[in-house]
Amino acid sequence: MIVAYAAIPYKTPWCVLGFLHAMILLAGVGGARLIEISPAGLGRSLAAVLIGAAVAHLGWLAWAGSVRFASDPRNPWVYAHTGTGVFEIARRVEALSRAHPQHAAMPIEVISGENLWPLPWYLRRFSAVRWETAPVNDGCTPP
Repeated sequence: MIVAYAAIPYKTPWCVLGFLHAMILLAGVGGARLIEISPAGLGRSLAAVLIGAAVAHLGWLAWAGSVRFASDPRNPWVYAHTGTGVFEIARRVEALSRAHPQHAAMPIEVISGENLWPLPWYLRRFSAVRWETAPVNDGCTPP
Protein backbone atom coordinates (compact mmCIF):
# COMPACT_ATOMS: atom_id res chain seq x y z
CA MET A 1 0.00 0.00 0.00
CA ILE A 2 2.83 2.40 0.85
CA VAL A 3 4.56 1.75 -2.47
CA ALA A 4 1.31 2.23 -4.42
CA TYR A 5 0.56 5.59 -2.76
CA ALA A 6 4.17 6.70 -3.16
CA ALA A 7 3.87 6.10 -6.92
CA ILE A 8 0.68 8.19 -7.28
CA PRO A 9 1.58 11.82 -8.08
CA TYR A 10 -1.66 13.23 -6.61
CA LYS A 11 -1.45 13.09 -2.81
CA THR A 12 -4.20 13.58 -0.27
CA PRO A 13 -3.59 13.35 3.47
CA TRP A 14 -6.22 10.69 4.12
CA CYS A 15 -4.36 8.24 1.87
CA VAL A 16 -1.94 7.80 4.78
CA LEU A 17 -4.67 6.49 7.08
CA GLY A 18 -4.82 3.09 5.38
CA PHE A 19 -1.37 2.06 6.51
CA LEU A 20 -0.88 4.46 9.44
CA HIS A 21 -2.39 2.07 11.99
CA ALA A 22 0.01 -0.69 10.98
CA MET A 23 2.94 1.73 11.20
CA ILE A 24 1.91 2.82 14.71
CA LEU A 25 1.73 -0.80 15.88
CA LEU A 26 5.07 -1.55 14.22
CA ALA A 27 6.65 1.47 15.94
CA GLY A 28 5.32 0.26 19.31
CA VAL A 29 6.74 -3.22 18.75
CA GLY A 30 10.05 -1.69 17.62
CA GLY A 31 10.23 0.58 20.68
CA ALA A 32 9.49 -2.30 23.05
CA ARG A 33 12.11 -4.44 21.31
CA LEU A 34 14.68 -1.61 21.51
CA ILE A 35 14.16 -1.32 25.27
CA GLU A 36 14.24 -5.11 25.62
CA ILE A 37 17.60 -5.53 23.85
CA SER A 38 19.20 -2.52 25.59
CA PRO A 39 21.59 -3.31 28.44
CA ALA A 40 19.89 -3.29 31.84
CA GLY A 41 20.08 -0.14 33.93
CA LEU A 42 21.39 2.97 32.20
CA GLY A 43 21.03 1.54 28.67
CA ARG A 44 17.33 0.81 29.07
CA SER A 45 16.73 4.16 30.74
CA LEU A 46 18.47 5.96 27.87
CA ALA A 47 16.43 4.01 25.29
CA ALA A 48 13.20 4.87 27.14
CA VAL A 49 14.16 8.57 27.31
CA LEU A 50 14.97 8.67 23.58
CA ILE A 51 11.68 6.95 22.70
CA GLY A 52 9.83 9.35 25.03
CA ALA A 53 11.51 12.34 23.34
CA ALA A 54 10.52 11.00 19.91
CA VAL A 55 6.90 10.53 21.05
CA ALA A 56 6.85 14.06 22.54
CA HIS A 57 8.19 15.48 19.27
CA LEU A 58 5.50 13.66 17.28
CA GLY A 59 2.88 14.98 19.69
CA TRP A 60 4.15 18.53 19.19
CA LEU A 61 4.04 18.08 15.40
CA ALA A 62 0.46 16.78 15.61
CA TRP A 63 -0.56 19.79 17.72
CA ALA A 64 1.19 22.27 15.42
CA GLY A 65 -0.37 20.73 12.31
CA SER A 66 -3.90 20.65 13.69
CA VAL A 67 -4.00 23.80 15.86
CA ARG A 68 -1.24 26.32 15.22
CA PHE A 69 -1.01 25.83 11.43
CA ALA A 70 -4.52 24.45 10.87
CA SER A 71 -5.29 26.77 7.94
CA ASP A 72 -1.77 27.78 6.96
CA PRO A 73 -0.91 27.15 3.28
CA ARG A 74 2.53 25.93 4.38
CA ASN A 75 0.89 22.96 6.14
CA PRO A 76 1.13 20.03 3.69
CA TRP A 77 -1.52 18.02 5.56
CA VAL A 78 -4.34 20.53 5.06
CA TYR A 79 -6.26 19.51 1.96
CA ALA A 80 -8.10 22.79 1.32
CA HIS A 81 -6.20 25.75 2.65
CA THR A 82 -9.06 27.87 3.93
CA GLY A 83 -7.88 31.10 5.42
CA THR A 84 -9.47 32.52 8.53
CA GLY A 85 -10.71 35.50 6.45
CA VAL A 86 -13.79 33.47 5.48
CA PHE A 87 -15.19 34.08 8.98
CA GLU A 88 -14.86 37.86 8.56
CA ILE A 89 -16.62 37.67 5.18
CA ALA A 90 -19.46 35.63 6.71
CA ARG A 91 -19.81 38.08 9.63
CA ARG A 92 -19.96 41.09 7.29
CA VAL A 93 -22.54 39.50 4.99
CA GLU A 94 -24.65 38.57 8.03
CA ALA A 95 -24.46 42.16 9.31
CA LEU A 96 -25.40 43.54 5.89
CA SER A 97 -28.36 41.18 5.63
CA ARG A 98 -29.70 42.38 8.97
CA ALA A 99 -29.64 45.97 7.64
CA HIS A 100 -31.02 45.10 4.18
CA PRO A 101 -34.82 45.18 3.71
CA GLN A 102 -34.82 41.70 2.11
CA HIS A 103 -32.67 40.16 4.88
CA ALA A 104 -31.69 36.58 3.80
CA ALA A 105 -33.15 37.18 0.32
CA MET A 106 -30.70 40.07 -0.22
CA PRO A 107 -29.00 39.74 -3.65
CA ILE A 108 -25.36 38.66 -3.35
CA GLU A 109 -22.93 38.27 -6.23
CA VAL A 110 -19.67 36.40 -5.72
CA ILE A 111 -17.12 36.71 -8.53
CA SER A 112 -13.99 34.57 -8.47
CA GLY A 113 -12.11 32.17 -10.70
CA GLU A 114 -10.83 30.31 -7.65
CA ASN A 115 -12.31 27.52 -5.58
CA LEU A 116 -14.57 29.33 -3.12
CA TRP A 117 -15.19 26.54 -0.64
CA PRO A 118 -16.20 26.88 2.23
CA LEU A 119 -17.88 30.21 1.37
CA PRO A 120 -20.95 28.43 -0.10
CA TRP A 121 -21.39 26.71 3.25
CA TYR A 122 -21.38 30.00 5.16
CA LEU A 123 -23.74 31.66 2.67
CA ARG A 124 -26.12 28.70 2.43
CA ARG A 125 -28.99 30.47 4.21
CA PHE A 126 -29.05 33.26 1.60
CA SER A 127 -31.42 32.53 -1.27
CA ALA A 128 -30.18 35.05 -3.87
CA VAL A 129 -26.47 34.25 -4.19
CA ARG A 130 -24.99 34.28 -7.71
CA TRP A 131 -21.66 32.54 -8.26
CA GLU A 132 -19.77 33.89 -11.28
CA THR A 133 -16.25 33.39 -12.63
CA ALA A 134 -16.21 36.87 -14.25
CA PRO A 135 -18.23 40.06 -13.92
CA VAL A 136 -21.61 39.85 -15.67
CA ASN A 137 -23.16 42.97 -17.20
CA ASP A 138 -26.80 41.93 -17.30
CA GLY A 139 -28.28 45.00 -15.58
CA CYS A 140 -28.85 43.12 -12.32
CA THR A 141 -26.30 44.58 -9.94
CA PRO A 142 -26.56 43.49 -6.31
CA PRO A 143 -26.33 46.23 -3.70
